[in-house]
Amino acid sequence: MTLEEYRGALDRTLPPPDLKGRIRRALETPPARPRRRALRAALAALAAAACLLTAALAASPELRTAVLTFFRLEEPEQVPGPDTITEDSPVAVGPGANGPVEAQYIRLEGPGWQVWDGLLGQFDGGGLLNDQFYTVDDSGLVEVTTQIAEVDAVWDGTEFHLALPWARLDDRVVCYGSGTSADGTHTAGLTAIPGRTDVVELTWSDTRPGRPRSYPMLYHLDTGEITDIFAPYDRAWVEQAGEKWLSPDLKHAIIRDDSGCYLARLEAGTLMPLAELTGREVEPGTNVCFADDHTLLITCWDRMEGRVYSWSYDLERGTLTQTVDGEDLTLYWGSSGLSARGWLYGLDISSGGGVTVVQLSTGARAAVEGFTCAEEGFFEINADGDKLLYQVSAYGEDHLGFQGHSQLGVLDLEKGVFTLLDRENYAALREGSLGWFGNDRVAIAAHAADSYEDFYLYLYRF
Repeated sequence: MTLEEYRGALDRTLPPPDLKGRIRRALETPPARPRRRALRAALAALAAAACLLTAALAASPELRTAVLTFFRLEEPEQVPGPDTITEDSPVAVGPGANGPVEAQYIRLEGPGWQVWDGLLGQFDGGGLLNDQFYTVDDSGLVEVTTQIAEVDAVWDGTEFHLALPWARLDDRVVCYGSGTSADGTHTAGLTAIPGRTDVVELTWSDTRPGRPRSYPMLYHLDTGEITDIFAPYDRAWVEQAGEKWLSPDLKHAIIRDDSGCYLARLEAGTLMPLAELTGREVEPGTNVCFADDHTLLITCWDRMEGRVYSWSYDLERGTLTQTVDGEDLTLYWGSSGLSARGWLYGLDISSGGGVTVVQLSTGARAAVEGFTCAEEGFFEINADGDKLLYQVSAYGEDHLGFQGHSQLGVLDLEKGVFTLLDRENYAALREGSLGWFGNDRVAIAAHAADSYEDFYLYLYRF
């Protein structure tokens, strides 16, 4: 995640406006003596919009145990320097060979390499170079079958002729880019839908000043067919609605505007105020999302008290259950686009750095035994919502001058295990963005201190 992405994520984070201001100032000039609790909470909250390298979110798993096992590798990773990472030997097994962590170090020549939702691509000013995505296996860089979505349609009286690259992996789709109408007034782009490899979201947007409108449809990848799932409802209302969330099975949607929050049953074409459905008012600032096909998750952060309250509503049984009652939590945002889930998990981080994971849809809690969160440490959820990436950034004297990432860890919520890796020699290259590479691997992008021509990628599997 870059600093610009962190700045852009502030609107979806939990801190009040005065704290958001301090976070923004910290991003411009890191403080000399950060206050432990404030910095940790701020950095963790910045990860709430996380999906840095992700686009899909499957059903949240249940926390399996009341205590999560903490395992810290005895030997730190010795990050190789640029002279030892060559094209002839792109793969190296890192700490814990045949054990809990494996690392790959890869060098790619040429500028413009970027990580995109678990794939690699070389980008220029016009987009994805050669319309080609790549992935990484044990042999190094591998081409991925990349296809082009041809979109010829008219929306809002504007003609679109788009050619957008996408790739289908084993269990998900990766899309890239958007297009602009010939007159420059409208845009359209594709976004993957969690758990679906046959359709993606196609969103039309009016980009003219003072006209913030967007309208989502479904684009069928194999046929090019476009389906208007919101056809039963007033189009102007859907365009201007502030929030539109889809259930994983695409049968329900949450639509929210200035007048309130509504549940749309898409197959029946019906609409019901959520307050009438659940018996609970949905106040401004409350997040409503789908925990799964049949469960609504309603989460409120009380700005006055700084506390989190959550309720789970079963669409099939019509029952409302409170799962979190006024806890001090840092919340984690799952995925992006029309199928975003919103806040799924919270971390209860004590003043001493102890960490307890709270699943908002059930209220289940699991403490990480033996682990203490560092001052600079923060977490980021993966696309499937079953793992949390932990990272600690290292700075020079007085917290000035970013040097690299001194610790990496993955908290596996499904297995109930948190594995932590210490890193040494991380300043050998200029490390930049760090985040999820798909759902199961972690990626760090780096380049030489004096050149952007050679791109280095570190991949970790915990």
